[in-house]
Amino acid sequence: LNTDTGRWGWTESLLRWQHPSQGLLPPPRFFHRAGECGQIHALEQLALRSACEQLAQWKAAGLQTGSMAVNLSAGEFRHEQLPRLLARVMHDHHVGAGELELELSSHSMMSDPEFTQARVEELRALGVALVLEDVGSSMLSLSRLGQLHPARIKIDSALVSRLPEDPQACATVNA
Repeated sequence: LNTDTGRWGWTESLLRWQHPSQGLLPPPRFFHRAGECGQIHALEQLALRSACEQLAQWKAAGLQTGSMAVNLSAGEFRHEQLPRLLARVMHDHHVGAGELELELSSHSMMSDPEFTQARVEELRALGVALVLEDVGSSMLSLSRLGQLHPARIKIDSALVSRLPEDPQACATVNA
């Protein structure tokens, strides 16, 4: 929520699993198992579809929600069908350019820079923005950060927790 204007700036779709005995579980508690069972791709597709469906419902109700960010694994980012899936889901739910963001960890952007850059350009062509999370937890260079042109960055919580006492953390965050 933008406190100056009172309007929503963006929302983030967070995947959780309601386990029958353990309660509400965050992704680190079940994603590895989904990967072991070969269901991670289906799970991430469901997350993308659900987020776009929710965004469409809010828009139909007249709510100005801004953009919707969806977390994506490095594997799904590299999946060959991702651009087609996004185009179809966005079309099916009338999600326009600038309304969907994909949130990826900064360390997943480090390997295979050529592929990463090409995929980021494919996403931009669809009107999908990139959000980098955990910035400061890996060796992502400022040069690389500039090449990726993320819509937003989310600074790693371990780095933020060292503020304001740690001069190195302050310098990193300021940069």
